[in-house]
Amino acid sequence: MASYWAVEILGEAVDLDQITRALNPGFDPWIERKSPHADYAIRSSEFNTLQTALEVRDRAAILINILNGAVALTSGVEHVRGGKVLQVSDEGEVNVEVFGEVHGRLRGTILTASATVTTPDGTAKPPRPPSPTEAQRYIQSAIRNDDVADLLTFVGRADNWFDLYKAIEMAEKLAGGEQKLQALLKGGAADFKNARTTANWHRHARAHKPRRPATFDEACSLVRHAVLAALVKFGGI
Repeated sequence: MASYWAVEILGEAVDLDQITRALNPGFDPWIERKSPHADYAIRSSEFNTLQTALEVRDRAAILINILNGAVALTSGVEHVRGGKVLQVSDEGEVNVEVFGEVHGRLRGTILTASATVTTPDGTAKPPRPPSPTEAQRYIQSAIRNDDVADLLTFVGRADNWFDLYKAIEMAEKLAGGEQKLQALLKGGAADFKNARTTANWHRHARAHKPRRPATFDEACSLVRHAVLAALVKFGGI
């Protein structure tokens, strides 16, 4: 009997709707609406070869961490988490396994817009073929490369200076070093360097304190910009 795995996603309705829009159907991973026993469920080819619900649950935890970072870079939502593990057969039969919830956090807002593009004679151009979203491209890069996976994981959970600094370190590794990453930032290099020094000061008892420490929100914004630059340099988008 053929079947597929899915993992329930829980959170506020507005956040669940936003994360669904962040992942295009037909590309990996995606959110399935009204899955049996779950209003929202994450699906991925990463689950296809797994044999047990526990394996799926553990892989989903990793995937949600990566997803956190990918969506944090592109926009984000707040506090979604994994719930039940579902095994759904082609006949619609469902096996449900309940473990401790798979936690993930996503932040920000997703802004979408659409418009009809016309030719000079006023006729509508055919829509572009569907393609994976930025978040899905980042996730696929993370699946292929452990360094990208670590980077997105730290970005996704960076609600503290320690994890923010770890994200900086991983971005520098992908870019080929601290100086090479700062070179990618051009006019923003000085502000990023100040954010880096501030993060290092917060995580050590006697580290050098910058003359004007960056706020955490400022540092997060600068680090995300640096992470995007590192991913482009690395070829991870």
